[in-house]
Amino acid sequence: MKLASFEPIFRNDIAPIYIGHQETFDKDCIHGCLHISRSLVISNFLSYTLNKLNVKTNPDEIFYAVSFHDSGRQANGIDYWESDSSYKCYYYLISKGIHNAIEVSRTILKTGEFNNNHLCVYDTDVLEIARPCTGIGFAGFDRKYLKLTNIIGGYYTDIINEVFELIRETEINKDKFSDENSLQNLIEHIKLNQEIYPDIYESLH
Repeated sequence: MKLASFEPIFRNDIAPIYIGHQETFDKDCIHGCLHISRSLVISNFLSYTLNKLNVKTNPDEIFYAVSFHDSGRQANGIDYWESDSSYKCYYYLISKGIHNAIEVSRTILKTGEFNNNHLCVYDTDVLEIARPCTGIGFAGFDRKYLKLTNIIGGYYTDIINEVFELIRETEINKDKFSDENSLQNLIEHIKLNQEIYPDIYESLH
């Protein structure tokens, strides 16, 4: 499905999890709605790029894994709850009668045998580590942790440039992207600024 089609699923079923986190341990929205919404945009961008290179991915499965990847958190900092997030994803998919629930939920884990979907989910989180709130930032970002470099090659420079600009701009206006409408507002932001994010914008269609 297109990311716009996933938006109501995120808004109604998944965003409330992160809003709950924002009301308890994540008041600064470090791993909240903005992080997840932006991760969905980035993962869609990576998947779209791979498909253009004739490398097959399954966007639906990527969206579910990305949207749940911090759902089990009980605090910010080091993620000790990755398995809990994976279980939450699994039980949600089972409740919706979605096949491949085990495979999709395991894509959240940073271990195991990596398929193309898993690589998209993994690299999405690596790109998001450049957020200023992580203490790493753009200047401290190390590309060596990206697993898709050998496949995407030189295109990764353009991807990084657009993604980092999206991170910079949305972090400045974080309040606009911190509720259940965060993904919809982010998609609208990209559409209104397509000259800044031409490739991300293209990936949404």
